[in-house]
Amino acid sequence: MLIFSLLIYSYIFVVYGYDQRLEVFGANGMVEVHNKVQSELTYGSFDGFGYDKTQAGLTRYKETYINETNHFINLMLGVETTPRVFHNDSVRNAKIADAAFESFKTGKAVALQY
Repeated sequence: MLIFSLLIYSYIFVVYGYDQRLEVFGANGMVEVHNKVQSELTYGSFDGFGYDKTQAGLTRYKETYINETNHFINLMLGVETTPRVFHNDSVRNAKIADAAFESFKTGKAVALQY
């Protein structure tokens, strides 16, 4: 059983660039995905450390979109025969998203059975 205790923030505009982060915490550990930045520049001062602006959405996911499109075309042409994503994957993701939204609305943990 998975129990989700979520805090969801959604912003339309951020002054420091495109923002998309992910943190998942569990009883045995956590996973964190940081924003991709435009360069590897890091600077430090008495105020702390800073980083370059984040990459824009289309820039940061360009390779992903190309790979998805090529995979789909290869499936249609018969070059590849096995999809990378199956119906059950999509259903599972939708259930997780619904649980996250329910948790957000109620402020309570939501249990999922697999």
